Amino acid sequence: MVAQAELAKRLSRELEGDGFSCYVAQPGEDVSHIGAEVVLVEVDENQPYSKTEELCRSLKLERHLPLIALVSKNNFLARAGELKTLPCDDFILEPYDHKELLLRISKLIGDESRSGDQQLTSGDLAINLTQAEVFLNGRAVELTFREYELLRFLASHPGRMYSRDALLNHVWGYDYFGGDRTVDVHIRRLRSKIEDAEHSFIDTVRNMGYRFRKQN
Repeated sequence: MVAQAELAKRLSRELEGDGFSCYVAQPGEDVSHIGAEVVLVEVDENQPYSKTEELCRSLKLERHLPLIALVSKNNFLARAGELKTLPCDDFILEPYDHKELLLRISKLIGDESRSGDQQLTSGDLAINLTQAEVFLNGRAVELTFREYELLRFLASHPGRMYSRDALLNHVWGYDYFGGDRTVDVHIRRLRSKIEDAEHSFIDTVRNMGYRFRKQN
């Protein structure tokens, strides 16, 4: 909606007046040029959720920028389940208050500057969440986007079993129409890259799904 888009741009201008360089990103655009400190993404009820999710994932993986979603009340009520999986750092509900957004951004950027690279480790496996990189015994492992997202999600919840349908929803999105064999194929490829005779990270729970193995 034009009114919402204009409101997002106004918020960006106001935040720039407070010393924060902000950018309002739109689904489908090239994110490689964005050099702001923080990015605002409007969750538009007229835009397919998959497009917004794709934009957020690209911003986090390619640009590693703090990301805040602007969510209308109608969208929040209609898409509460989907919003749980949206890969953003925070979100704010309308009416968007400039001071509230300023506080959220200040805290978010402060947390980012203090934390440095965020990392998940499991034995010899290291997942750098900030740079979206994976290392095994100190050597970089080349993964596709879906392989990385699948590994990141499972490793973030060690010991918890997820069905194939749950993994499809979390990693591929609720609007993905492929079969659950897609999960099996990606698990097999992922294992071929991070597992060997000395390393085993992903367990198959027979007739149920998969889980990331807790390391002693």
